[in-house]
Amino acid sequence: TLVHSAMTSGEKAVRNTRSHGRHAINEQMKELQTEWDKLVKKLTSVKVSLETNLLQWADYDSSYSQVEQWISDRQAKLQNVGRQRAGTAKGTPRMSTQAIGDRKATLRATNTIVQDIESLEPMVESVTSKAGTLKQDAPASEISVKYQMLSKQAQEMYAKQKQMVDHQQAFIDLANEFKAWLKVAKERLGKCSEPVGDCEALAGKIMQLKVLEADVSVGQEKLRSALAAGNDACDVVDDEDREVIEEEVAVLQEEFDHYT
Repeated sequence: TLVHSAMTSGEKAVRNTRSHGRHAINEQMKELQTEWDKLVKKLTSVKVSLETNLLQWADYDSSYSQVEQWISDRQAKLQNVGRQRAGTAKGTPRMSTQAIGDRKATLRATNTIVQDIESLEPMVESVTSKAGTLKQDAPASEISVKYQMLSKQAQEMYAKQKQMVDHQQAFIDLANEFKAWLKVAKERLGKCSEPVGDCEALAGKIMQLKVLEADVSVGQEKLRSALAAGNDACDVVDDEDREVIEEEVAVLQEEFDHYT
């Protein structure tokens, strides 16, 4: 309003001023208009800058909150997987296909969480970058540390679970291999254990018995491998599983001793 009033007054003054004074008035009006245009342009620039910064803050706040909530959710999932793992181990008297299947299912669930966490890394980097633009180093550092801790925790949990599953599966496989050998050996022993028949039949049973005696070393080696795998598994599993494996090892040894 002030500029408009000044310009109007200047135009009137020009009409009522002699020619040698009009130039000075016109120059003043031109200078006034130029300064006014500069001010308006600067105000517009500041407004755009402020609105852009507000949008950046809103985007940063939204991204930060989303990542923070996401990290909390994955921490809860990890804790839940850990509780499921502990619950699976309890109440299982012997190593079984179902038991190891439950452990493998837990391992797959943990691996899914690990991959999910890894997929978030670009978003964490984006939040850090946005924080740097807004000079929010402390919050960015905090969210980055939380993410790194979560990632490390998930990877360590997965590595531990995988190690336990691998050792338990190796023990189960070798124990089953020994049990299969023992079953066949017992069946063959049962066929020649009755001291009845003619001379030729008894001689055949004696030969078969000698074969079985020679085959004991094979079974002993299978048992040794199973017991070694059991000991290896006991070094990495939790207390509940260790007790189960130790019982299974004792049963395998007892069955072999009884057979021999």
